[in-house]
Amino acid sequence: PAHPCGSCALCRAGRYNLCPEGTCFGSPPTDGALAEYVCVPRDFVHPLPASTDVRIGALIEPLAVAVHAVRRAALAPGHRVLVTGAGPIGVLVAQVAAAVGAGSVTVSDVAAERREFAARLGLHTVDAAGLAPDPERSHALASPYGYDAVFDCSGVGPALVSGIRALRPGGTAVVVGNPSRPLTELPLAWMQRQELSLVTSFRYGAGDFAAAVALAGRVRLAELVTSAFPLERAAEALEVALTDPSQMKVLVEPAREV
Repeated sequence: PAHPCGSCALCRAGRYNLCPEGTCFGSPPTDGALAEYVCVPRDFVHPLPASTDVRIGALIEPLAVAVHAVRRAALAPGHRVLVTGAGPIGVLVAQVAAAVGAGSVTVSDVAAERREFAARLGLHTVDAAGLAPDPERSHALASPYGYDAVFDCSGVGPALVSGIRALRPGGTAVVVGNPSRPLTELPLAWMQRQELSLVTSFRYGAGDFAAAVALAGRVRLAELVTSAFPLERAAEALEVALTDPSQMKVLVEPAREV
């Protein structure tokens, strides 16, 4: 859905997600794809195997977000990973991290129903409340047995800080979720003392969609669709997605030919 200009220095470097002239279906002022016909640049159409169910195809985009985030972390085999936030992107990031060789993956969330959903996918979960940093240890060294990488998929400042505090010295924090507030307080002096790396991840870049298509068979995607609506009820589907916290992904299905 993200279409860059294709000619700027960022596009030529394969980082088209950062193109200042780019547009994205569904991101204002660009309309989405709830239409009979949609025109898409050829380079941004990715064929799916003939056996791919339409519901799986609809989830390749969020899977590409997870692929891009994991690539930004430069994980090595055996790394210990923490994912804060057990929403759709969080559980996909966790599964991609495991698929590329992470030694262990833990998912945290304050909501019990989100933790239960992640557990049903076979993921190890913890209550995010237990990750709150101890103010008495605000100047102490990070534990050498902490996580190698943390992916914040919650978009909540305190969750990001808690994840950062759980890193080992030299670990990497990746900001994946959209921050709920424009400013987030980080313990920068402490992070510098641990020589932690903080990187951000935005959408997807060159090769991420192709990798997501190839990975789809190794990641549990179908369970993420918690509701489906026919096209004529698209407005209701959007309302449910915005207001029902129990939903993961809400699907709008086109009319099937008889």
